Amino acid sequence: MLNNASLRAYVKLIMGGLDKSREPASGLTRRWWTGIALVVAATTLIFTFIYHMARYAVLGEVRQQAKAVAVAVAKAIPPEDLEAVRGPEDADSEPCRRVAQLLGDIERTNPDVRYAYTMRRAMRSPDCELWDYEFIVDAPSRDMNGDGIISRSEMA
Repeated sequence: MLNNASLRAYVKLIMGGLDKSREPASGLTRRWWTGIALVVAATTLIFTFIYHMARYAVLGEVRQQAKAVAVAVAKAIPPEDLEAVRGPEDADSEPCRRVAQLLGDIERTNPDVRYAYTMRRAMRSPDCELWDYEFIVDAPSRDMNGDGIISRSEMA
């Protein structure tokens, strides 16, 4: 005659070693959780890729727009005015005022332009490297928040 222990062993042998009493009550197995993890990982990778591609495309468009504005402004500035400004002592000269006025007009008429300034390769000292640049003229400070006061953060 078979006792309880040998009957359980026999049933276990027939069922292929599956013991239904050890599975979770909800029926969620390890295979199910692995499937969910793979779906989540694949979705995360897809959306990360889409995000980086969209970000790259938007930054490329912004760069192109900035280059286009810079080219247009550069064509509007007379080169002889920039050549006349050699240092800080020329800050009150007429060529400097003309360039500053033009840069200020660019800032006011283009809401996407926050700062407008001109630069050139530094030529003052003999130890200047090829990558050294100096500011020539920038736009005059303006009241960007409309409070009637040019605050420190609004100064060019």
